[in-house]
Amino acid sequence: MAQNYLVSSWQSLLKILVNLCGKGYFYYHLTELPVNKKKKWEEIDAKFIKKYQSDKNKWQRQRQKRKGVANFYYLRWEHIVLVLHTEGEVPKEIIYDDKVSDVRQSPIFIKISELSAFRIQFIKDRVTVFLDSDTYKGLKDSLYNVAKTKSKFKMKQAFNLINGYPAYKGILEQKNHLAEYLVSQAKKHGVTFKRNELRFNTKLEPRKIYNDSV
Repeated sequence: MAQNYLVSSWQSLLKILVNLCGKGYFYYHLTELPVNKKKKWEEIDAKFIKKYQSDKNKWQRQRQKRKGVANFYYLRWEHIVLVLHTEGEVPKEIIYDDKVSDVRQSPIFIKISELSAFRIQFIKDRVTVFLDSDTYKGLKDSLYNVAKTKSKFKMKQAFNLINGYPAYKGILEQKNHLAEYLVSQAKKHGVTFKRNELRFNTKLEPRKIYNDSV
């Protein structure tokens, strides 16, 4: 297998998607595999890889790029599947019949759990990651509730949990808004502290992208 495709974690999925979108893999097809058919996932992987001829190494991709031919990339984390491709001519032997969107116009939404989802999109020609609106609202609601406890310790503890999200520029902007919101809510309940008293992680942790089994 020339191209690894099984991603090791949701954090790694976000990382590789940001990387690929930034390198011109603008077009994407996103789908979710049936959880009750997990035994068939590898078989489905093979069908996608064959269909889109994505099993190519770095040099093969470079040659296709020089010829003006679109390169395809296949990824899967758990049940989430993505097929991405660059601009260029789509080879005639590829059956191009799946719904495809352009990340520059339509953000990629990745839902990793009932409580957490992300939006990958371009802002001023640069790709970044945001918490989706429901996730952001959920965090804001939790900060609203913890502020009512009037416990500075609990407030700082609740905010620190948000540091578990990767420190992409978009998420950092949202975290800053949440920090300001928490400080203002605390003040309403008679608790005063400064924004810089909250732990604020700004570094992206290094991540292994692929599973070793592939």
